[in-house]
This record gives sequence, structure tokens and C-alpha cells, in this order.
Amino acid sequence: MKKEILQATAFLSSFLPFEYRYIFENRLFDVLSAKFQGHWNAKSGSAYRSLINMNGVRFDPVIMNAFIFTGLPFSDFYNYFTIDFVMWIDPDLVVCRFDNRNEIVLLDNVARKIKSRREVKSSGSEDNDSDILSEFKRKIRQAASPALSSVSSS
Repeated sequence: MKKEILQATAFLSSFLPFEYRYIFENRLFDVLSAKFQGHWNAKSGSAYRSLINMNGVRFDPVIMNAFIFTGLPFSDFYNYFTIDFVMWIDPDLVVCRFDNRNEIVLLDNVARKIKSRREVKSSGSEDNDSDILSEFKRKIRQAASPALSSVSSS
């Protein structure tokens, strides 16, 4: 459970400014660990272990709780979490669906890139990982392109 929650928190914290990530990650880890206690069974379905952000329409209270804990104003939430997603945190698997597309993206590789990049950085560096997120978003769009073009050519 710890590994999967760490993958999710590493990815979600990458949307925030560098100086708020540690607080957000720790709070989100604590809240998710408590929430998933007794609900960590792959056979029981993953709706309870999902996180949802539909910008301007629906946000997950667990993510909002961790965000508010950082001290950032509530009104800034949608400035950072601008992308719609549903994330499922399951035993041995953390996946995300972005922007109501049908593609499911495995977050393990993205979280690992972000984590290793942070470990390499000097303690005073304030790299915001935006290039990793941009690359990730580009790959999501590319993955959607063949599916969208096959639908439009039918």
C-alpha cells in the first residue's frame, strides 16, 4: 500500500510549486493511508480508492484536504490542478485517465522519473518538474490521436 500511495502523491505533488510539495505529499500520504486501511483488497473494486478532479465541476475532498493543509488559498486549487483526471490506487497498480479519454496511463514510470529527478537535485534547487509533466501530457495526447482519428474516419 505504501508504494502505491507514494507513487500517487509524487505525481500529484508535481503540480504544485516546489516549496509546497513536501507538505502536500506528507498530508496526502497520511490521509490516503488512513482512508485505505481495511480497504486494500484488489477483488473488492477500486472506486473507494479512486481520486477525481474534474476542473471546476468536481474535486476530490482528499486532494483538497492536502492542498488546504499547505497553506495555499483555496482559490488557487484550480490554478494548479488544471487537468481533469481520475486516478485509481490499487494493490500493485496506480493508473490515471486524463481528460475523459479512454486511455489508462500507468503512473509508475512518471512517478519514478519525478522522484529520481528530485533526488539528483541539490537541496537548494527549485526545479518545478514542468518538463516531465509537459512530456507526460504530450504522450497522453499522442496516445489519444490514433483513437480519435480512427473514430473520425469511420
